[in-house]
Amino acid sequence: MKATHTLHPEKWTRRDDYVLLTCTVSVPANMPKELPAFDPAHTATWVVLIGMKQWRKVAGVLREQRDDKIIVEGMPVYLNGQLMLLAQSVKSLFIEKQRQEAQRAASLAAAGS
Repeated sequence: MKATHTLHPEKWTRRDDYVLLTCTVSVPANMPKELPAFDPAHTATWVVLIGMKQWRKVAGVLREQRDDKIIVEGMPVYLNGQLMLLAQSVKSLFIEKQRQEAQRAASLAAAGS
């Protein structure tokens, strides 16, 4: 099973081999109608663990782009009453948007040739 969270890390703690951050996740507004209704005010607190190699990919962007969010994909775990996400992939939303715009521009340029 894999979970994906898009979040704005406001506070994080560096450890030797990983970064630990906490985030509050709300119920998505676009849940399928077949699922039971959740209180929109419901939130869950997750602890996210990100390896240093993954963290370095986004740390510089987060310092420069204060409003940037990160996309974290990983293994969800429930341990000792705490929801945790063990990150397998971390991307910057800012960098992903730039990459998509560059691809779109390249596609348009190729189509116009």
